[in-house]
Amino acid sequence: MKLSFRKSQETVTVNIEERSLRLLTVKGGEVQKWGQVPLEPGLVENGLVRDPARVGLALEALFREHKAPKKGVISSLTVIGLGSTSLIFDLPKMRPNLLANAIGREARRVMPVPVDELYLSYQVIGEKGNMQQVYVLGAPRDLVDAHITAFQMAEIQIKAMDLKPLALVRAINQKNAVIADLENESFHVVIVGGAVPDITRSAVLHREGLDPQQKARRLVEEVIRTIDFYNHSHPDKLLEPSVPVFLTGELTGIPSVYETIQAEMGYTIEMPRPPLVYPETLPLSQFMVNIGLALKKED
Repeated sequence: MKLSFRKSQETVTVNIEERSLRLLTVKGGEVQKWGQVPLEPGLVENGLVRDPARVGLALEALFREHKAPKKGVISSLTVIGLGSTSLIFDLPKMRPNLLANAIGREARRVMPVPVDELYLSYQVIGEKGNMQQVYVLGAPRDLVDAHITAFQMAEIQIKAMDLKPLALVRAINQKNAVIADLENESFHVVIVGGAVPDITRSAVLHREGLDPQQKARRLVEEVIRTIDFYNHSHPDKLLEPSVPVFLTGELTGIPSVYETIQAEMGYTIEMPRPPLVYPETLPLSQFMVNIGLALKKED
């Protein structure tokens, strides 16, 4: 990935997890500062901000503590279970001003969720002859609206938002890989093919009463299950045991959890190497989503 940064511009990112808000800033391709504040239980559930006012107060405290600019912020969205949907459309090449309408029509025809309940975004990911491949993503309107309200409560201006799996794919910076993200309350498994999330699986964990080691084993089970499903669905491009698996998320930063995953995974575990300059003291596993947000190209 070739990157270009304005030396004078500080990019501010916020990742909202169920039990914490995480802030990281980047300037000139270098991580400048980072930090997090805890969230009380129930304020955010399955990615949905249940109490925008109180989350707004936590955002205000986070920005005040780290003296972060409140304009031009990039934030993550997390959807666990049903809600968001993504597809790749094969469409004829056309002028950009016609593409949005064509995508809307196609989305209404094939997406499993009513398009009126989604905000749609898209990106052209390939071209061949007179055709183009377009990656189309729909995020639930209620989730996005509540998210925006929390930032408005703190008088923070959002420049862009991105779903967590897309931010992780960008941060990992690999054309083909598996991403296994483990937080205290949830996990995500992402199969990356051609630098695009081909399959994404997620689940909540806090209702199961598991300790960190048990959560690690649940993640391993889901990674193996998702790879098996991918291989069954893609017999022409199987994922070999040598495919790199990248671990992200707060729990994977715990040595005993990392060792459990490494011992039971059966695939090659690699450390993420995001294309940014950052100090060794940065807890990388916790802030990979923020890094992916910082790498988001401006529209």
